[in-house]
Amino acid sequence: SAYLGDYYKMDTYYRLFHLSFGKSLKESATVLEDNYKSVADYVEGLYKNWYLSELGAQWTALITDEVSQDFEVALDFAKTYGLDCVELRSAYEKGPFDYTEKDILHIKALADRYGIPVTAISSPMFKCEYTEENIKLHTEKFKNLLGYAKILGANKIRCFDFLKNASVTREMIRDAYAEAYAAAEAAGVTILIEAEPTTNSACCADIKALVKC
Repeated sequence: SAYLGDYYKMDTYYRLFHLSFGKSLKESATVLEDNYKSVADYVEGLYKNWYLSELGAQWTALITDEVSQDFEVALDFAKTYGLDCVELRSAYEKGPFDYTEKDILHIKALADRYGIPVTAISSPMFKCEYTEENIKLHTEKFKNLLGYAKILGANKIRCFDFLKNASVTREMIRDAYAEAYAAAEAAGVTILIEAEPTTNSACCADIKALVKC
C-alpha cells in the first residue's frame, strides 16, 4: 500500500529521467555530456544503492528473467535469498506469448521441485499500438496464458494499456479489455496493469483513473 501511495513516484521519476537522459545525448551539445553523465551516475547510485535496497527488503518475489533466462538458475537464486515466489516472464529465450504447454509443464515441474510457486505471469499483453488487429491477436494470446496460469497455479497476469497515443482514450482501453477481462474473471485470474512511461499509463495515478473508468 505504501508503494501505491507514494513509493511508486521514485520509479516513475527514475524512468522519466532515463527517457530524458537518452534524448539529451542525441540532442545536446557535446560540452554538456560529461555533466549529464555525472548526474546520470548519481541518479543510478541513488536508485540502486538506496531506493532498491530499502524497497527490496519489502518484496518477497522476483521476475525470473531479471536473474536468468534459465528458469532453474532463477529459482536457485530465489531459494538462496529466501524469496516466497516468482513471476514468470521470458525463459529459455521465449516470451509468454511463445510458450507451449510443454514449456509450461517443464517450468511447473521445476517450480515444484524448488518449492517456489509461480504466482504471476508478466505478459506483453497490449504493449503494442492500438489497432483492431493487435487487440484481436493479443486477446487470443491472453486466453492461452489463462490456461498456462491454471497449470502453474498463478492467479495474476501482468499486462499493459497500449503504447502511448493521445488519441487512445481510457474508454477505448476499457473496451479493448472487455473480452480478456471476462475470460480472466471466469478463470479466477486478476489482470495487473503495469505503469510504464512508453504506454498510456505512465504512473499509478493513471492506472487508478483507468480502473475507475
